[in-house]
Amino acid sequence: MSLRESGLDYVIIRPGGLTNAFDEEEKLHIDQGDHLSGMVSRDAIASLVLYALKNPQPSQVSFEVVAADQLEENNWPQGYESLSPD
Repeated sequence: MSLRESGLDYVIIRPGGLTNAFDEEEKLHIDQGDHLSGMVSRDAIASLVLYALKNPQPSQVSFEVVAADQLEENNWPQGYESLSPD
């Protein structure tokens, strides 16, 4: 039985390439569908994990996250809160 079939609550975060850069103002782009590519800082992913633990909804979701450059919309945290279940 897979995690998705188990009925358990879960959040699967699939980050882009990880960097050691530190930027408190790093903008993030979140999406589902396995089509994002890019880089994101480890600090940003750590903050995202903490946010997911403190905000249990949505659950049973998986998504990608990368740093949003000037050409991409910063959809954090609205993008997280509007994720569709797997």
